[in-house]
Amino acid sequence: MQYTPGQVRQALGLPQETLRHWRAVFSSLDGIRGQGPSYRPGQILALAIIKRLVDDCGLTVGALRSVDAALFEMAQSRHWTVLEQGSLLVFPADGNVEFIDGRAAAAGDRAFILLPLAPVIAQLRRALTGMEVLDDQQSFAFRPVPMSQDSAKARRA
Repeated sequence: MQYTPGQVRQALGLPQETLRHWRAVFSSLDGIRGQGPSYRPGQILALAIIKRLVDDCGLTVGALRSVDAALFEMAQSRHWTVLEQGSLLVFPADGNVEFIDGRAAAAGDRAFILLPLAPVIAQLRRALTGMEVLDDQQSFAFRPVPMSQDSAKARRA
């Protein structure tokens, strides 16, 4: 599933100018142009993480440019249900991010930011789907409707 820039802005609460600026700053968003569906869920998650780091931690987008590739790769390489069980270690000085799945991680003597991913994903999921997942099994966003065999055959014809 892909989302339009308008849907991304609405889900993240971003002005149009901010999303345009972020597209120019982050090389992982190269090639995204126009108003058609072009954002994948992993990219939107990475943008939500960036927004959280900017809003809550006071980092600048320029400071996060160094973690661009690592952040977008991490957000696109794992399913959200896996990511929401852990946290993200952000190392702005090293240009690196690490996903930890609930176990303690050794950061050595490097400065880092620890960002729990569950609240970021829950907020993003609510914004994108309009519903909150209350348990491990997601519900349908619509009520199932029984179909007879005859109506299914008629649709295929």
